[in-house]
Amino acid sequence: MIPQLRLDDPESARGLEDVAQYLKKARRVVFITGAGVSCNAGIPDFRSEDGLYNIVKRQYPEAVVKGKDLFDSILFRDPLTVQIFHTFMAGLRKSILDAHPTPTHHLIKRLREKKKLLRCYTQNIDGLEKQVGLSLGYTEPQSLEVVQLHGDIHLLKCPNCMIERDWTKEDEELLASGKAPICSECLHAENARAACGKRSRPVGLLRPNIVLYGEEHPYGDIIGKCLARDIKSAPDLLIVAGTSLKVVGIRHLVKDLAKAVRNKGGKVLFVNRTPVSGSMWKGTIDYHLECDTDAWVSDLKERIPLFFMNQSKIKVKQEKRLLDPQTPEKPPKKQTLANYYPVSPKIEPDLLDSSPQGFKVFQVNPQRAAPIDYDLMAKEILLSPSPTFSLDIK
Repeated sequence: MIPQLRLDDPESARGLEDVAQYLKKARRVVFITGAGVSCNAGIPDFRSEDGLYNIVKRQYPEAVVKGKDLFDSILFRDPLTVQIFHTFMAGLRKSILDAHPTPTHHLIKRLREKKKLLRCYTQNIDGLEKQVGLSLGYTEPQSLEVVQLHGDIHLLKCPNCMIERDWTKEDEELLASGKAPICSECLHAENARAACGKRSRPVGLLRPNIVLYGEEHPYGDIIGKCLARDIKSAPDLLIVAGTSLKVVGIRHLVKDLAKAVRNKGGKVLFVNRTPVSGSMWKGTIDYHLECDTDAWVSDLKERIPLFFMNQSKIKVKQEKRLLDPQTPEKPPKKQTLANYYPVSPKIEPDLLDSSPQGFKVFQVNPQRAAPIDYDLMAKEILLSPSPTFSLDIK
């Protein structure tokens, strides 16, 4: 059995704390995301009454097509399902343009900022990672932060000449009506051939640059190089979030990376609302966090708040207290956060009082040998009347 952890289960508290510490101490993290991450971004559920699939069905009532078929290459066998595909993708892209990155996206960004992110592999085609400053595309592995396993809906591609370009307003209108834009590059080349009296060739029709089930990824060689490089880099933490792991390709990817992580002595975390087959994934997944991905990020912020703090924004004002001249002995020196962070693990701070400005003031007792719990200290600061830290993840 894969250990299951629930955020509302008191018996899971110890395991959740361990998971938070794994993330905090990890040095090379690989993150894999699925559709569960995108749903929290405001992209509508395809299966709901007002979802994209049912809207398309009302536009094409005579069509018999399942939702999953809209992402399968078999739909290109029928002109009607091709029209449905174009209309569906135009509606999907429109909803994606209104979407915003989730706390899970910001967690990936935070890992990059702390130089812990080795790579992110995503099954999503929305490109929301770009909105938080992560690099996408299919460049050389050493500079690529996010690998798009199923393509990018924000680009159109010609299957004939393989040219890629951005959408235009005209493209949006044509695709929404079920029609495909003509490839201008193919058309220009065909006109040049006709002027020279050469034999004509087919002119391509543009389609969203996504990889459907049953198709080979055009940049499979780059993805393979990224995977080989990541395995060689010996990652020590793998996080798989928001995916049911039903697609064969993603299963192989997770198993290959998980093997490298566990050989390093690291951990594999699976964050998803629904479980996976215990027999298939036993010995691969160390913990199943049975929850929403963003809910888990919120739990992390409570357990390791210092991990999410932007220290460049720390503002601590030092105070000087006048000593009472009648005091027979010099009182212990009072220090603010700036004085003792970072500090020797031989010193433990005790909360003493608050300054008039609302800043926490601590007293250092060098006689005590217990180590500082920085996360506990951070929680105290966050609860102060005038917190001096800001959180990156909204």
